Amino acid sequence: MIIKKEDLTILEAFGLHGGTGKAILNKVVPTDDLDYPFGLTGLIEVEAHAVIGTHYHIDNYELCLVVEGSFQVIENQEEQIIQKGDMLITGKGQRHSFKNLQGTVGILFIVNTKDLCH
Repeated sequence: MIIKKEDLTILEAFGLHGGTGKAILNKVVPTDDLDYPFGLTGLIEVEAHAVIGTHYHIDNYELCLVVEGSFQVIENQEEQIIQKGDMLITGKGQRHSFKNLQGTVGILFIVNTKDLCH
């Protein structure tokens, strides 16, 4: 399957998961229509210095690849910096937050398994 940029579902969120600033989700895989093992999948554009607040992955896994930028990640109370090319894998029962450390838009590519985060 090929999904063209013009066919993406674009969702704009302010204060995602209780964070600050704006994040734009470009939803890549239309999972509602397909029988894939993936849930939310797409590119998240995080505005300069914005924060995606702490959220839990109770029943799912998430793979997150930094496409552009540098982010402070707090995962299970451990703080780290991840940069372009770095990957974060969050398991069931874990929580995390992201802060864009740059003065420009940062981009994350995420793939979640079907059960959504809370």
